[in-house]
Amino acid sequence: MPRILFADIARTPGGSLVSLYNLMKYVGPPYERVAVLAQDNPGAEKFLELGATVHLVQSNQGAGDRYGGPVDKVRQGKLGSILRNSALAPAWHGLGFWARVFRRILPQAFRFHRIIRSEGIDLVHVNDMVTDSGSFILAARMAGVPVVWHVRNFNPFRWFDRWLGRHVERMIYISRAVEEAAVRQGVPSDMGVVVYNGVEAPEFEGLPPAQIMKEKLGLPTGGILVGMVGRLVRWKGPHIFLRGLALALRDVPDLHGVVVGAPDKGAEWMWDELRGEVTRLGIEERVLFAGYQPDVRPWLGAMDVLAHASLEPEPFGRVIIEGMAVGKPVVATNLGAVPEIVEDGRTGLMVEPGSAEALAGAIVQLSKDAGLRDRLGEAARAEVRRRFTARGTAEAVLEIYREILEK
Repeated sequence: MPRILFADIARTPGGSLVSLYNLMKYVGPPYERVAVLAQDNPGAEKFLELGATVHLVQSNQGAGDRYGGPVDKVRQGKLGSILRNSALAPAWHGLGFWARVFRRILPQAFRFHRIIRSEGIDLVHVNDMVTDSGSFILAARMAGVPVVWHVRNFNPFRWFDRWLGRHVERMIYISRAVEEAAVRQGVPSDMGVVVYNGVEAPEFEGLPPAQIMKEKLGLPTGGILVGMVGRLVRWKGPHIFLRGLALALRDVPDLHGVVVGAPDKGAEWMWDELRGEVTRLGIEERVLFAGYQPDVRPWLGAMDVLAHASLEPEPFGRVIIEGMAVGKPVVATNLGAVPEIVEDGRTGLMVEPGSAEALAGAIVQLSKDAGLRDRLGEAARAEVRRRFTARGTAEAVLEIYREILEK
């Protein structure tokens, strides 16, 4: 039986890992599943329930350009500062790149190569950004094993990334926006195919009414509840969400907000920053920070409106289709892949990115019009059933596996 290795070394729970989990559920005979995941990602435990072989490894994902030891001491010191701002800057950055290759990428590649060989892998599916998962591509090439690279972000392609890209059989893009960004950076247009992420729609349907879910979660039961779900990073716009909520409260006095999610590892300072923003806005009694929730369905079910406030282009926006699957009206910023998911005025409302005023206007409109909330929510639910199911995603990916392995 062909054995497929799925590689994702993200250190924090996120949409890419959820998408991989949903994909692996549908990969069965004639394929056997092996996964390599970061040992400190709490979401990795779920993969054991699938009956897959799981290797938990130490991950440098999120380490940026930290190399360790004397290299970091020089980079972070006075000499590093002088070189970065001098005519020698290109050589300095080149030196840093090769330090990363020899101190991080190659050692990881040799470790992953041993796993590929010992497990008898026939195909490697890289599920993460190439800057962190290039080691898997190198390892697979050392072992003579074909690679599928699932491109899930807008990270810039450096020359090394483009070189690695020439050594994969197929790229899977999670949106047209991501595909277009890759092609603009020199990736051949015939290298990839767009396959949208999907959700297990039945798992998001049939939830009790919002009022009951609010009571179960200890949320305010009176008025309108607007929520934001996702990692608490600046580009996701949590500050804009809070400011929009404060502005909307002027017109909707019974409005409450909930923020579901947590900062990345090492960025816990975001908690203080966001709580400080809440205090500055004077909405302490109107906002609840729920933290990371392994199951967001009850929280989505409790919301009357789901807000998406990203300041930068969204590669896809999994939380958007999750909210749509629950039947919630979504207010989303018109960037990246969002226009591929949301049809403005039919399955949700789109607003200008970075504008707390625009976000507040949409929240007020939905808060005051229950009929509009219902119409958008039902149309959104139907759209997910039609275009964004986990089974549909898996069938498209399995067809790519067959195409490669049957050559």
